[in-house]
Amino acid sequence: MSGKLIDIKRRVQSVRNTQKMTRAMKSVSAAKLRKSLTAFQHLKRYMTRMEDILRILLEKVDREDYPVLLPKKEGRPTLVVIASDKGLCGSFNSRIMEKYEELREEMEDAEVIAVGRKAVRYFQKRDVPLLEEYSGLAGYLTFESSRRLSRTLRERFKTKSCQKVTLIYSPYHPLAQQRVVTTDLFPLSLDSSEEPRERPVEPPEFIIEPPPPLIFQPVIEEYIPSRVYRILLESQAAEHRERMVAMDMATQNASDLLKQLTLTMNRIRQESITSELLEIISTTEAMR
Repeated sequence: MSGKLIDIKRRVQSVRNTQKMTRAMKSVSAAKLRKSLTAFQHLKRYMTRMEDILRILLEKVDREDYPVLLPKKEGRPTLVVIASDKGLCGSFNSRIMEKYEELREEMEDAEVIAVGRKAVRYFQKRDVPLLEEYSGLAGYLTFESSRRLSRTLRERFKTKSCQKVTLIYSPYHPLAQQRVVTTDLFPLSLDSSEEPRERPVEPPEFIIEPPPPLIFQPVIEEYIPSRVYRILLESQAAEHRERMVAMDMATQNASDLLKQLTLTMNRIRQESITSELLEIISTTEAMR
């Protein structure tokens, strides 16, 4: 009886230590989520104005002069799978991989670029060849890192073997369950914006100098890495939210388990006390 009680006490202490860890991880994830959302909201306003300008410029230039805007009929699709670098974030990564498997059935000849350690390990375990792999971006996400990634994707799209570049990621939603979406980065289309407008906005009248064909290319050069950065930020925010929710659930589960263990421990103590009382009473009766 005493040995069982000692085991339960040890388990209670272990659960309490685990609960402290999960509560701390929840607080850390909440802080990181606020930081990611702040950066995402600032970039979102910037991207909205940039897309307004691009829509105006698109009406004044010849699309045939810009290969990134033109769809291709030949080549293989490239799937960019964006997952997390770390675990303990619920079903965040598994849902992304499920979406990849769905697309893989439709695009059997698709080539893969993995972003995030979890994505890299997933494909390595299944012997899926990777064109490129990027690990550690989430921990040190900067605009320059997204510029490097976008440059790689753009150079990939320029080759004859690439038909299009599709990104698979989980966007952030503050209330609803996280979902996984796909968006085509190349060929570039403003109609496939990750954040559709609630109402159409009439573009303002601009006096454009120098002529639109001269400034369209530099704007595109800035827009593509900004769009990649926005997607990475949103994926990062979704990851932090999932981890915060997972750690909150783990903390609640630890509390429930502690209640059960406390009840079990009290019941064992009560049984032990009752057994000792019965022994004392029995001994007293035998001595009379």
